[in-house]
Amino acid sequence: MSKHLGDFGTPKPVADANTFGWFGTTMRVRPGVSLIMVDFIDMAAEIDEDDPKVKQFVVDMLKKIVVDDDWVQFWGLAKDNGQEIPDLLRLMNALTEAGVEADTSRPTQRRSGSSPGRRGTGRKSKANSSEQVSRQLVKRGRADLAEVIQMSAREEQATG
Repeated sequence: MSKHLGDFGTPKPVADANTFGWFGTTMRVRPGVSLIMVDFIDMAAEIDEDDPKVKQFVVDMLKKIVVDDDWVQFWGLAKDNGQEIPDLLRLMNALTEAGVEADTSRPTQRRSGSSPGRRGTGRKSKANSSEQVSRQLVKRGRADLAEVIQMSAREEQATG
């Protein structure tokens, strides 16, 4: 006979959503954006970069990230400001990294002014989230998307 083990999960209302600036406005991000990236990796493995479905795929992923009430304004500003697929992929990467930091309260990269601390002699530290996502995409045959994510991460580091 089966037994109910209890109710689990931590509901996170949209009122607690993180925000980001988007062409002079403030947009809200759904809580738990790091989990959305798991969907991105799974779905990206099934789409070829020349597939006409790529645009719809990116739009669908962004709809999972941006709060519903902000979507129409977000998408209108994207179109009005000439955003293209690589721009939107870089945004997804940046929002995912920031979301991971916010969700875990731990930065994915060391701040430039922080001390490196003691040097470890054992395991290497975990890669930042863009490196982790890139490795997963390469494993799934999507080196093209992995390169876009890595280019975005390099641009972000350069402009810091």
